[in-house]
Amino acid sequence: MNSVRNRLGFGVTGPLAAHWYADGEAVRAIEVAIDNGIGAFDAGPFYGGGLGEARLGKALAGKGDGVAVFSKCGTIRERFGRTRKDFSAAAIRRDVEGSLRRLRREAIDVLYLHGPSRAQMAPGLEGLARLKDEGKIRRCGICTETALAMDAVNAGAEALMTPYNFLNRKAAAAIERAKALGRHVVAIAPLAQGVYAPGYAALSRPADIWKRLRSVRRTPRLAAAAQEVRAAMMAATDRRPLTSAALGYVLASDAVDIAVFTTTRRERIPELVAATPLSQGECAALAAIAGQVGLEIEG
Repeated sequence: MNSVRNRLGFGVTGPLAAHWYADGEAVRAIEVAIDNGIGAFDAGPFYGGGLGEARLGKALAGKGDGVAVFSKCGTIRERFGRTRKDFSAAAIRRDVEGSLRRLRREAIDVLYLHGPSRAQMAPGLEGLARLKDEGKIRRCGICTETALAMDAVNAGAEALMTPYNFLNRKAAAAIERAKALGRHVVAIAPLAQGVYAPGYAALSRPADIWKRLRSVRRTPRLAAAAQEVRAAMMAATDRRPLTSAALGYVLASDAVDIAVFTTTRRERIPELVAATPLSQGECAALAAIAGQVGLEIEG
């Protein structure tokens, strides 16, 4: 895989891959991430029907030296928001060939099976291995929720992508095991959706509305406890911006190779890039917050 310039990745997902979000704004956000030294970018055909990948390919044109690109396969969005899984060799090949065209790349650095079941992991990895032999991908991985993270490691994936943050540490054992086996580990959702951050309640842009609706739908208890979480974080890390503190918690784990975050607010990218690992004491204080507010987010 191309050498990654730092331990941060940028996700071209959510609004950045949505048709209602301006193409130029999305591309500019990616360019700001590149200019600030972010060395890995995560996309996939599932996001906006490949629109996120197309925007990423456009932004990386002429600026992608030394940048790693991650993509996914196997999840298909159908009508009325329904999704289905297809990890057959033909479906994986179709996804990969489409991704390469949109990304304007000769190879994808890490390709992840996107949310397979336990039974789908091994056959899906076999399909990825064939594409690796052809030089279309460089590493074969599995992107999964925390409950199946250890299964992904045991299935032999070369790379693991899973949620991990100070409110969701359920994949910690799988992440440590993956690292011990020499696998590449990517933490997603390192900001725990950032609902605790200042300005969360301000719905000044369509992207803010999307973020609020998504957090309420996926983690209603966290959305309801946002202010309480914020107060606890401020008490635990009085000298750091809250989002930087959340990212610093993930970066404090030596088992995490890359922490992938996303934002439509370009002005926040330099602040997040400047985040540094928390101390052991700060990590303990942040880790205690879930218990203090009576929640730990799932997935």
